Amino acid sequence: MGIVGFLLVNTVVEASVLSLRAVKRNDIAITPTNNLAVLGGDLIEAEVILFAWADDFPPPMPGQPLGVHLFGVTIDSAEYKSPDGGKLTPLGWRAPMNRIPCPPTCPPAFPTCDPSPPVGCRCTTGHDPSLGGFISLTSPNFLFWGLNPIADVNTTTLNYVYFAVAPNSAVPYAGVSKYLATLILEVSPDACGSFTVSFDPDGTLIGDAANPVNISLPTLQPLTLVVSECARRLLSCSPTHCDIDARTPRDKEDLVPLTYNSIDMTFSSSTAEMTAEDFEVSLLPVIEGDIIPVIQSVTQDAADPNRTSLDFLPRIPVARWTCFRDIGSNKRCCVASLPGDVDDNRMTNSSDTYKLLDNLRGLSLPPLELEKCDIDRSQLCAPADLLKNVDLLNDPDYCTPDCPTLPVCTSISTPSSPCE
Repeated sequence: MGIVGFLLVNTVVEASVLSLRAVKRNDIAITPTNNLAVLGGDLIEAEVILFAWADDFPPPMPGQPLGVHLFGVTIDSAEYKSPDGGKLTPLGWRAPMNRIPCPPTCPPAFPTCDPSPPVGCRCTTGHDPSLGGFISLTSPNFLFWGLNPIADVNTTTLNYVYFAVAPNSAVPYAGVSKYLATLILEVSPDACGSFTVSFDPDGTLIGDAANPVNISLPTLQPLTLVVSECARRLLSCSPTHCDIDARTPRDKEDLVPLTYNSIDMTFSSSTAEMTAEDFEVSLLPVIEGDIIPVIQSVTQDAADPNRTSLDFLPRIPVARWTCFRDIGSNKRCCVASLPGDVDDNRMTNSSDTYKLLDNLRGLSLPPLELEKCDIDRSQLCAPADLLKNVDLLNDPDYCTPDCPTLPVCTSISTPSSPCE
């Protein structure tokens, strides 16, 4: 029995109200509300409540019960992400927020996959969305309590669908609200701003026991969760995340090392109290015997209190991602040195020479930045850089036998679970 099919039948004047109300915060009961201040990391239990449906349906035909015979409720997950940062996910949701195709080897038990590099696409584990979306059939306040209803919850996507019907029965309005369903939401630790959890009106309705069924589309009251005490979050970095410096690692005379030894980071709030202990440095890919750069100083920008500079030694190595993770927001910025990689394909080859040539001819729009075209570190983008690029390709010490490459750059977000 499909919910959409009911919408094609007679619709009457609405009188009922469906409300999504928070009833618990971190497993502690609260006064039910549609608007709640929360913190990152909170667990919020909400209930779908129906009330005031007395005038929804016409008088029943002889032998048919008066009241609500069935309901369908669909959650709209469109605002599970906030433009200010962070997200909501139902308890037990450990898959990506957007469904993606699974590889052929993915077992049927895991209908969603994790696209995180470097694996590419692996099967999701620990994914149990039923923990966060269910109907408590044994609750005395359940609309169809004691009527042996047929009920189902579809949690294959984040737009959870709840459905129930009471065979040969209907529930009249007796002046009290009734429980329909439960949605338990996890607020991500980095959440900030306002999240509004609404109903999808195309899949939210109640119906009576007439034949054909009379359908009512209730007034819908969403739940708003507001995170005002936001944790400081890493927003951007300079050089930008996944930046590849195509210049030679030393000066023009090949004497002084000049790869990056500092990075600027911009946060959502003041960096005044940040120290080296707030960061973690790593190299990717991991190689035994790595010498990890050590942060020497953390300096707040005098002109922008949300911006800070990290100075470190030794300088970043060649053909590795050097990543600086802000532990508090679990986000990182990765930069690399790969001499000759002008076109950002994470390898040095003849296509880079053509890219340099196009730039000299004025065919690159926008023109290449200095870090991409000044291969010989002369402070100019000139024909000599073409020759330097060819020298790199023919240098047996640099290409032995193949020129070094970089793995795919990871997201600025460093997931705390396999399927973030």
